[in-house]
Amino acid sequence: AFGITIEDTQLRLWLSNCALLAVTEPINFFENFDGVISLFYALGFASASSAVKELGWDPTVERIHDGEVFQYKFTIEDEVFTTTRELAPYGADSMVGRGTRVYEAMDAEGKKVAIKDSWREAGCQSEGEILKNILASCEKKLQLDELANAKRHFIGIQLWQDVAINDTRDETPMVAEEHNRTWVSINLNPTLSTKQHLSSKGNVPDSGQLSALFSTQLGIIAHKIPCRVHTRTVIHDVGVALKDVTSLADNLTCLSGALMALYCLHKAGWVHCDFSVGNTIWVGGAGKLGDFEYAKEIGSDTSNDVRMGTMHFMAVEVESQSYIFFPHHACHLDRPSFRMNFLHDIESIWWAFTWIFFYNTDMDTTNIDHSFDAHAQLKEYHKAFPGTVGQTSRHHFFLYTGRKELENLLTKIWL
Repeated sequence: AFGITIEDTQLRLWLSNCALLAVTEPINFFENFDGVISLFYALGFASASSAVKELGWDPTVERIHDGEVFQYKFTIEDEVFTTTRELAPYGADSMVGRGTRVYEAMDAEGKKVAIKDSWREAGCQSEGEILKNILASCEKKLQLDELANAKRHFIGIQLWQDVAINDTRDETPMVAEEHNRTWVSINLNPTLSTKQHLSSKGNVPDSGQLSALFSTQLGIIAHKIPCRVHTRTVIHDVGVALKDVTSLADNLTCLSGALMALYCLHKAGWVHCDFSVGNTIWVGGAGKLGDFEYAKEIGSDTSNDVRMGTMHFMAVEVESQSYIFFPHHACHLDRPSFRMNFLHDIESIWWAFTWIFFYNTDMDTTNIDHSFDAHAQLKEYHKAFPGTVGQTSRHHFFLYTGRKELENLLTKIWL
């Protein structure tokens, strides 16, 4: 989508399309009359041309009013789904990335489903295709009871489809380097605003997105601007994300289900790469694992963007992009290039478990004997979950917080 900002007499044109964020050099709109008139003329008359898509308009979605709020109708493979509420819209807060939005919806027969709308990188498989391949691996490598557990604890995907506009796949345009453009790098060390930013759905506790700044801190710098493909996925299972489950017993049961899902996934030869409390779902008394967009088969060289885990739940080796834990006899050997493995997924479970205890408060026992120390809990929470990549407090918390010390901390918070 295009946008215009005006500061004093300086006008800039912006372009944001999930693949890149670009801005023109400023022009003085008091002096450059021809340029300003041409710009607004082009934008105003784009609706009658194919350029409407590039302005951010999506003709494949119908906006309706149900008497109280606005909802949306999606047509996916000739089936019509009407949204009833937003489940996870905060993925679209980042101007560059997959722009994922998730809605609860009803099909034509009144059955409840979830609709995921996102932009994957061209050349990467859709989540539906990845899960289909995972299940095929499970059928080959798992016992019958294990296969049943995999199907029970993986989310179920009903269908998926790339969005097409005027019979053409909806994708971001390729930015060719040979075009006559002068590219100016954006400052990677900006002075950030001190004003509080609210996401489109309140404060998201799992700090979901890796920004371009975090990618550079991780040593993962994109060498090209990717082409992204607009895709929609219909999911059978609609439940409550683990981060929103309020019962400790349900939290732990949900985590147990997710751990079973990872067991089956790993035995089938795959790594999830993005476990978090946002993609583990509590459905009908069972924990289910979702968000397979970044899952990789062991030995695969597929990049699947740069996502290597959600910040709060990222394994410390993944955060550093290097191996830290070696057998003593291997300390002097050359270290291999870093690859994510099964243990990194399991460590993410540990971080999720820790997050549950430090982020939540037991309201039934709080302040009964005035022993609860909210300040101490918040202090320890920020040590473990500082909210930015590369903080030594998180690494230190994982490596050097002893079992007894952790038990004492949890006793002060929960008992």
